[in-house]
Amino acid sequence: MGGLHNRVTQQIYPKPFNLAECEQLFEENGVSLSRHQILESYMIFGGIPYYLSLFQNVLD
Repeated sequence: MGGLHNRVTQQIYPKPFNLAECEQLFEENGVSLSRHQILESYMIFGGIPYYLSLFQNVLD
């Protein structure tokens, strides 16, 4: 027990994506959304990459 397990030495605070980065993420993941849908997803999820990466095409 002990060692470095569960030891926090520093916290990082990543910044959310902007709209252009969200659009690029969707394109790279093969998710086809209109710009209006991208804007809506940005307003709902705040540009957090983890949540945006969970999107997938409904047709898949």
